[in-house]
Amino acid sequence: MEHDLEESGSLMGRVSAREKVVWWGVVVVTFVSVVGLVGLCVALIVSEDAQSDDSDEPSDLSNLSVIMMISDGFGPSGETFGRLMSGNQPLELDSWFLGRSRTFSSSSDITDSAAGATAYSCALHSYNGAIAVTDTTPPKACGTVMEAAKREGMVTAAVVTSRITHATPASYMSHMSHRDYEEEIAEQIARNQSVDLLFGGGRAKFSPAYGRRKDDADLLEEMRERGYQVITTKQEMDEDKLSFPLFGCFADSHMSYEIDRVRSDPVDQPSLEQMVRKALAMLEAKGKRFFLLIEGSRIDMAAHDHDAGAQYREIMQYQAAAKVVRGYVEENPNTLVLSTSDHSTGGISVGALMTPLVYPNYTWSPEVLHAATGSAEHIEQQVTSPADIPAMFEQYTGIVPTEDEVNFITAGYEADSRFFRTRMGDVAAHRAGVGFTTPGHTGVDVGIYGYGNVPPEIGGVMENIHVGKAIIDYLGFHEAMQEISEELSDMTFPPKSGPKEDKKRQVYDGHS
Repeated sequence: MEHDLEESGSLMGRVSAREKVVWWGVVVVTFVSVVGLVGLCVALIVSEDAQSDDSDEPSDLSNLSVIMMISDGFGPSGETFGRLMSGNQPLELDSWFLGRSRTFSSSSDITDSAAGATAYSCALHSYNGAIAVTDTTPPKACGTVMEAAKREGMVTAAVVTSRITHATPASYMSHMSHRDYEEEIAEQIARNQSVDLLFGGGRAKFSPAYGRRKDDADLLEEMRERGYQVITTKQEMDEDKLSFPLFGCFADSHMSYEIDRVRSDPVDQPSLEQMVRKALAMLEAKGKRFFLLIEGSRIDMAAHDHDAGAQYREIMQYQAAAKVVRGYVEENPNTLVLSTSDHSTGGISVGALMTPLVYPNYTWSPEVLHAATGSAEHIEQQVTSPADIPAMFEQYTGIVPTEDEVNFITAGYEADSRFFRTRMGDVAAHRAGVGFTTPGHTGVDVGIYGYGNVPPEIGGVMENIHVGKAIIDYLGFHEAMQEISEELSDMTFPPKSGPKEDKKRQVYDGHS
């Protein structure tokens, strides 16, 4: 028994030793494998973080420039319309698409340009008509992203095709209780602000030499005294002897529609594309980071007039400007570019049928709109009496109006200049199979497009104020904007209802 037990014990001892060797070998191999796996995971995580840092943020935020583009009145259906009018070819912005912006204001689901621009410039919901002020009684000035950019040492610039005092540009460089106080806005731009480069229209708001200011103040001369170089023609803009600060004011009111500009003689106004190209060249030569606002202002105004031919050409000018911007960013990658709209206007549709009790055949006639050689605004300026309407309409649209169409347009002429333009637009659009839902704005979401170093938070469906906030946070401007708001807290404003003489105009958002 003992022998057996002893022999058995020896046997068990020998087997156990062999198993121990194997077991320890497995342990060692497993340990090495685990360490290697952990090392690999750590390396992958570090690598992924490094790639994320490289892709999500610019290498040097302190040297980041910003180009904020606003296509006033350009909604999703306008985008489709522009693409179809171009032979169904992609637009420049198509490849920039990031998401949609919800465009409501604090006073309405259908915003106007003032509240819409304030949402981007101040990251604040305010009431329709508000120019960078709060929806309080009384309203308080809110510091804007452009004002903060100036405070942080950036060069600032604005390039628009409206009056420079109009709602969108005004919401970045002034503060007012209502958008229609444009003479007061002009005073703030001329006397209180220091925007380094301004291109746009609106000379009559700045000088009695081009119109009539109530106080006859010559703000252009005041700007010259502050050191501004003031130019008024494309020919002057094309010169090499321009310097900062610079004010290019190229029209008494809004700049001409592109369809009219190219046929003027001489062509003394630059296009949006040309202004953007010049501004970027000057900003690049300056060698400092900058904040540039670009607005395709008159997309909206053509849509208000139901002038589809003019609207198409304004859309394409904006696309051309975006292409110039893309070229700049490819050479200067540390640039944040964002393009969006304050709202959509007109509710344009392709495939409209105006004949009752007839089922549509799913066709339209873009050639009708391509044939146009003048805007409804230009036709209005040529008509001196109802008798002029048929000939002038045919001359600039290529359409021989029927008796019913002449009567329809004439009724608009006799009612109001806006209705006159809108009815001319309706006739031409209906001939092309294009329709509009309203002479005003719509509440639909608008596109958000980006290029270059765009904040990663921007994308999907966002409120307009969150688009503005993402840019402000990315730039680190929150504190500067708060300081500016506090410094402006003593500003007082005229009534929020706007100037009394402009009441009639406010019915359609003041786009005249």
